[in-house]
Order: sequence, then structure tokens, then C-alpha cells
Amino acid sequence: TTLGGHVRNVGRFYPALLELTTASIVSRSVARAQSMCINTTSVFTYMGEDFGISAMVEAQNVAGFVTQNYVDGFAKLDIDDLGLGAFFAFEELPGIDNDLTSRSALGGSPPNVTWPDNIAPLMDRGIGMLSGNLVFDRPSDSSEDGPYSALSIGINTADSDGVALELDIDLDEEMPLANDVKLIATEDFRYGRLLIDNSYGPETEPLDIPFRIQYFDGTDFVLNTDDSCTTLFFEQTSAPSALTFLTDGGSYTENLDDSETVIEVGFDIELGLFDGQTALRATDADQDVDRPLETSAPGIGNEGTVVIEFDLKHDSLPFWLDFLSYDWRVAGELEDDENNDLIYTDNPRSRLEFGSYRGHDRVINWQEIYIGPNP
Repeated sequence: TTLGGHVRNVGRFYPALLELTTASIVSRSVARAQSMCINTTSVFTYMGEDFGISAMVEAQNVAGFVTQNYVDGFAKLDIDDLGLGAFFAFEELPGIDNDLTSRSALGGSPPNVTWPDNIAPLMDRGIGMLSGNLVFDRPSDSSEDGPYSALSIGINTADSDGVALELDIDLDEEMPLANDVKLIATEDFRYGRLLIDNSYGPETEPLDIPFRIQYFDGTDFVLNTDDSCTTLFFEQTSAPSALTFLTDGGSYTENLDDSETVIEVGFDIELGLFDGQTALRATDADQDVDRPLETSAPGIGNEGTVVIEFDLKHDSLPFWLDFLSYDWRVAGELEDDENNDLIYTDNPRSRLEFGSYRGHDRVINWQEIYIGPNP
């Protein structure tokens, strides 16, 4: 006797593998989203700063074709599978790569992958979008190192069914082991710090407050002329602001007292860096643009100095800039005097000096005359 028939809902099919395609890194993903970022195609990211990753993930069968049933509840790769342990940071070297994964961290928007639903066009099914932010931190003691001009960022993950990502990098090339990671892309990471330059002039004129950003080039700190994106913010209308005068510990000296000079008046200002230095724009459209941030003249008889500080973790900032802190001073000191304590979380400070001699107002120009050597 021959029996015939059919069976419904035999079971669930799952892919043979997951393939990462069109992967890339978005340098300075949070900074470049700010309105004052002049260059939105940055070529680097600071250590400790968010950078973005973006890629397509294809669920493929053994023949290398996309499995179009990997949708909705059948798509098992989700944010729980993309925790910190899924990502790698390493320098590609001959033999054994320099594994720096311990310095990786999740960014403000951790990576996630979204999949089409079952009403999506057939050509879109089984293809997920991976995106989110990661961080490559400073060393564990926060001391300066780098730069890493081509640090590799990779991923190794599998979904809850055990369907794994196809890998292409072996971190230990001399050992007979399988590949460890799928390369996303490489990125230039730099150790940065924010400075406020000291400023001086007569007590009858306002003083500029200039900012600079440097990075460690492997030997010294140099001006980061590639930075035309970092945004600072001075909030005057709802004080306190990120930039303030210090009022204790001997900040004010001589005849200069608290409130005799103020930083700007009456409006908020965004500070956008250009070639590593400040260029400014007022958020109030009626105010001047592209002029120095300044503190007012205290007036005749109010000569002296005061220390100002920029709080890199102030709530008024579009996002925290603590990745630009440095070991400027020992505890309790007002200024940078190169007497550090190996704690790299100091905010930048500078000293403003009113009352410096500038010459007579009636003198138009001084010319120095070169006297050559005697015959």
C-alpha cells in the first residue's frame, strides 16, 4: 500500500552564515552632527570620543544567496548579540597583531541591527542595517600615547541560533587557528587636549579668550589643524556656564575683584574650532559673528589677574568633552605649571592679566632699527 500526503509547518529554517557588507566608520559621529562643525568629513577621532559604525548584514544560505525569510521574529541577531564583547580594536602587524580590544567601549548610542519586516519587498528581506557608536579609550592610566593612524575595528558575533558572522582576520597569524574577527574599517585615533591661552592687556580694554586643541604626535603635543569641528558652548542667559572665573584659592589678585570683569553679556555663544583654534558665532542672530570670545574691561584702577576654567563635563555643553582633559596641575593649584600628579582629568585653565603696559596712546608705531656688525 502506498500512502501519500504532505506535512505543514515542518520547522523553522535558518541561514548558514551572516555576511557583513559595505562596512564603514563615521569619524567623530557626535561632534560632526553639531551645527558649528565646519568640516563634517573629519579624518580622525579623539581617543575617548564617540565614533560611528555602519554596515549591512546579509543572512545567507550555503550557496551565498540572501535568505529572504530572515525577517521579523525569525531574525535572531539583535542588540543583545552586539554588546561590547562583539567588537575588537587592533593594529594589524606581521605575525601577531597588537590587540587593543580592552580599550574599546560602547558609545552613547550602542550598536544595533534592524531587520525588515515580512511585508518588506523581497529584495530587502534578509538584509539588516547595523549602526551605532563605539569608543576607543585612552590607556588605562590615561597617559598620552599614539597616534594610531590606521587602527582596525572589527566584529565577531552570532545570533541566538548560533548563526555566526563570516570572519576574515586572524589576530594571531602564526598560530593554526581560525579567523577571529571581521574587519569593519580602520580609523585614525588621536590623544587630544583642550587649552585656553593666557591673555593680557590694559585694564581699560577687553581681553580675548583664545582656545586651542592639540594632539600627541608620538613625541610632543602639536596644534591639531585637522580639527574644524569641535564645538564649545558659552551659556550666558542661564548661568552658570561651562566657562567661569574661579572665585577662591587666590584666583583674583591685586586690585581686581569679583564681578569687575565679566565674560560676554546677555547672550549665548557657540564656539566652533577652525584648524584647531576658535572661531565664534553668536546663537543670537542680532549679534556679531566670527569674533573672539572676550571678557570685559574692568576699568581704571582695577588692574590684576584672574583665573578662568572651562568645565569639559558641564551640562550646558552639546555633549561632554572630557576626552580633551589633561594632567595640567596637582590638586589645589590654580594654573598649569607643569607640576602634574598623573591624574589626567583636569579641566583647562588660563590666567587673564589686566594692567599690562602697552605703550603711549599717542604713539602710532615703534620701529626697531637694525644695527649691523662693526667692520
